[in-house]
Amino acid sequence: MSQQGFPDIALALDQILEGWDIPTPATATKVSKVRASAKGEAWPYSMATNLEHTVYWQDIWIRALQGGRATIGMQEWKNDWRVPEAGEWAGLRDRFLSGLLEARAVAQSGQHRMKSEEDARKTLMRIVIHASYHLGQIYLLNRATRKADDSG
Repeated sequence: MSQQGFPDIALALDQILEGWDIPTPATATKVSKVRASAKGEAWPYSMATNLEHTVYWQDIWIRALQGGRATIGMQEWKNDWRVPEAGEWAGLRDRFLSGLLEARAVAQSGQHRMKSEEDARKTLMRIVIHASYHLGQIYLLNRATRKADDSG
């Protein structure tokens, strides 16, 4: 465990959580479960499916930081892009936000249960990069569904 944490990664997580360069996760995902589940012809999946995918991996990486199993089997890969029910939206949103806060806490404190500092750093960076990437997609899907609502 790092005595000083990972301040650079904590800063990157702060930038995500506080919306320095992109909309905050809370803002980007603040939509109705109906809009979150909308899938238009022009995009490959809904915001809910995108967030489900993001949370799926984030949960695996958080579990690894906590000393749990970090790998998944071939059968589990089938859940990678699961289409959630509309009623799951609020729970997915909460899990996403709490997972980012958990990652930030680990980055700030350096308290993890992985085999090495390097493994913990790489895992935290995966969370940062993956969350940023998919937040951008979710925000774009949010704008697309809003525009579709406005024009319909």
